[in-house]
Amino acid sequence: MDRGEIEKLYKVRELAGRKEGCEGRIGQLREQLQETQALHMRQDENGKTVIGGSRYILISVAVYIVSALILNKAASVVIRMALDGIPFGMAVETALSADVNPLVGMVLAVPVALAAALAVKAALRKGDKKRNSQNRETNRIGELENQRIRQQNAAVEEQNRQIQEQIAGIEEEAEEVLKEFHTVAPWYPEAYFNVFAVDCMIRRLESGEAESLDQAIVHYEAGLR
Repeated sequence: MDRGEIEKLYKVRELAGRKEGCEGRIGQLREQLQETQALHMRQDENGKTVIGGSRYILISVAVYIVSALILNKAASVVIRMALDGIPFGMAVETALSADVNPLVGMVLAVPVALAAALAVKAALRKGDKKRNSQNRETNRIGELENQRIRQQNAAVEEQNRQIQEQIAGIEEEAEEVLKEFHTVAPWYPEAYFNVFAVDCMIRRLESGEAESLDQAIVHYEAGLR
């Protein structure tokens, strides 16, 4: 190989260094991109409490049914004591085995159930108001945190955009280096277009160990084994 082609190999080495420099910068930027993407946070949904009306209705119905059964038994005891002159103990024993008309207990249970419904409703509403108050404060704090997260995410997205623009610019630079390489030394195999390989080729050719690029490649491949 003549001296002119060896001089071109020095230019190839320079271009290989520029290419590897581009690859290294792109790798660093991609690592930085992964790190910044990991900072992207997700917003929390605010918790909300809705005062429910079905709970106290169900509880009131349950109280009504239980009250009707108890009052039915109580009515049986009173009736047997008043009409039949049965002592209290016997009246209770008899009432447990035989009821009066169920409508008696159902009617007597109405005011009890209404009172229970009002009491339960008031208690549940009080508890709901307390929970709603706590949730409003939690929502307020959560919204402040969400605002902070949105601001941080916007900053991260802007930083990511800038990094991606830098990567795109360096990739264009690497493409220009590759085009120049093909123009300067179209006879040089692109598979060996790296600083280490080109240095080996130049050393073999300048030392006389190889008389052609093909022989230099053979020596290079042998050295890798």
